[in-house]
Amino acid sequence: MNKKLELNKEQSEAVCFGEGPLLVLAGAGSGKTRVLIHRVFELINSKSVDPKKIVLLTFTNKAAEEMKKRIVAMGAKRQVLGFAGTFHTFGVKILREFGERVGVDKNFSIFDTDDSEKVMKLAIEEMGWDIKENKPSMYLGVIGKMKNDLVSRNELEKTTNNYFLKRVCEVWRKYESRMKNNKALDFDDLLTKTVEVFKILEVRKEINSRFEWILVDEYQDTNKAQFEITRSLSAKSQNITAVGDASQAIYSFRGADFRNLLLLQSEFPNLTTVSLPKNYRSTQHILDSAYGVIKNNTGHPVIKLESTQEK
Repeated sequence: MNKKLELNKEQSEAVCFGEGPLLVLAGAGSGKTRVLIHRVFELINSKSVDPKKIVLLTFTNKAAEEMKKRIVAMGAKRQVLGFAGTFHTFGVKILREFGERVGVDKNFSIFDTDDSEKVMKLAIEEMGWDIKENKPSMYLGVIGKMKNDLVSRNELEKTTNNYFLKRVCEVWRKYESRMKNNKALDFDDLLTKTVEVFKILEVRKEINSRFEWILVDEYQDTNKAQFEITRSLSAKSQNITAVGDASQAIYSFRGADFRNLLLLQSEFPNLTTVSLPKNYRSTQHILDSAYGVIKNNTGHPVIKLESTQEK
């Protein structure tokens, strides 16, 4: 490892880790982005991994672009990664190529929140329901949660006895039909349809042969669909690097589940865990105060951070 990288002991351990599943538990300000960037650089330069075999999944495309720029600035020999971006953008890439196998039109459109609400409004009106009492955003929120939890409409229809959820299923059916007529997918569809694609064995084998190194940022913010995508992506190579901090989970309203950090252990029994305990942002007093609050949460691993600042 190049001394210029100036990594601490734990960061270096994560960056230089070889093959196999790796979980990096990174507290706030502990340099998790730095670890991801240097790990990609290490794979390309020191381990001679074909960069096109690398997938870097982030929660914003801006974050992915920043990471790619920093990798290039470090002097990586070959800079073009197989993919770098969000789960949704990755879903678009997969569905453009294989979507027809799961009933997705090859030239599908992507409907944003406003577009989706307009379609839902028409579906509600088609049901003859009062639009003032049946907000499109409410139904889309419930349906989105179901999709992110990988609960299909058919499954919900068969299992629920709840009056409201039965109404959800009715309008969901109308919404699906209108979306199909528009040859459109919403943001949640980009994930669930990608999961469906991975269920096709020959397609999964093809994708697994292309991508052998999977790195995921902010893993505590992944939902069930995203967890399944990363599990399927790394099913063959087992080379998954997940970076996250359960104490910073912020997307529970979107189906994010910090327990995905713990689920990695059951999916990958030979998982190696590296913690990054050094904090480069705050004083020890602030860190101790924060730890005093979160240490009582026994539902997920909590890291006791050490400040690198003298005061």
